[in-house]
Amino acid sequence: AAIARLERKSFIMEGVIPEVQSLLAVPAPEAKHAYLAACSQYSLVSMLVLASLLGSALNPLEPKDFPASPPGLVAAYNMLSMIICCACLFGTTIFLLETTMMAGTAERKIHSIIAGYSPFHFATWMMAFGIQGTAPLVMIRAWISGLDRTQCIILTAICAALWLRMQFVWFKHLQAH
Repeated sequence: AAIARLERKSFIMEGVIPEVQSLLAVPAPEAKHAYLAACSQYSLVSMLVLASLLGSALNPLEPKDFPASPPGLVAAYNMLSMIICCACLFGTTIFLLETTMMAGTAERKIHSIIAGYSPFHFATWMMAFGIQGTAPLVMIRAWISGLDRTQCIILTAICAALWLRMQFVWFKHLQAH
């Protein structure tokens, strides 16, 4: 048992995110179950972001429908919604492929696959981009929606403050763990 623990610990590398490190420190069956659960949860988040914005990406706004707004702002909204959808689609695809492949993987290979977590890492970045890109998208939509300038400034300030608070909480969490 002690040798198995040492073998698991040999996969723990400097610079690996804490979530992956924790998966490398547990026995293979637990690591596999936790990894598959994480892939499923992250995939669900990516799919929800994708589903919520797909209509905007597939039916872009027409600048002529927003004559008071600069056409560049409408174009920025359209492009950002398409980029977010692509990122979430790519992330979801990788999570689903990774889940499918890991489900049939032998337990003896689990830790080495998790240690080389590049598909999971890429998909996590795609999901994070989808989530992080949604706040600016909402603010751009407010600016082209017809709200008056004061309302847009107040909305932007509130959304930016909430976003900054979220970043503070997240990075504080990373430093604590």
